[in-house]
Amino acid sequence: MNGSPAYSDKITKWLLVIVLGGLLLYWGKPLFIPLAFALFIGFILYPICRKLESKGLSKGLSISLALSLLLVLGAALISVLYLQLIGFTKDWPFVAGKLSALIQTLKSYAVSQWGMDSGEVDQWSVDITHSLASRLFSFAEAASVSFFVNVVMLVLIPFYVFLLLVIVTGDRKSVV
Repeated sequence: MNGSPAYSDKITKWLLVIVLGGLLLYWGKPLFIPLAFALFIGFILYPICRKLESKGLSKGLSISLALSLLLVLGAALISVLYLQLIGFTKDWPFVAGKLSALIQTLKSYAVSQWGMDSGEVDQWSVDITHSLASRLFSFAEAASVSFFVNVVMLVLIPFYVFLLLVIVTGDRKSVV
């Protein structure tokens, strides 16, 4: 280690840059995350936009068409997930019956094998049910916050993609 003041000043400056950069990234999360997604999607859509422009479409129309294609694919994915959720809700009574039978089996096993009192086992199952219910409400709250954040992202990311593709493809005057 060199003990000169110039060397320690250099290390201090680099540490300051690293710490300030980390803080900037942490506090800039709401901007940088959608921007990173927009860059990724822009890289994917850029060749499509260039191909459409070579066919004679304007930059704005080719970007809008590529984004529309992406939104249609996203809507198709969401509809498939929705259909899966509907199928799960149709199967829920069967699953709930199986779970109920499993819980009864576990209760009788605890009474017969571990010598627990049936009242104690019932209290134990009530406590677990209450614990799960309280966790379910916190999960629902987190899910609703996440839903609204994702809705905002679904608006911001295509907007950022459009702006990035306009900048990357060149002449901003001929967007429309």
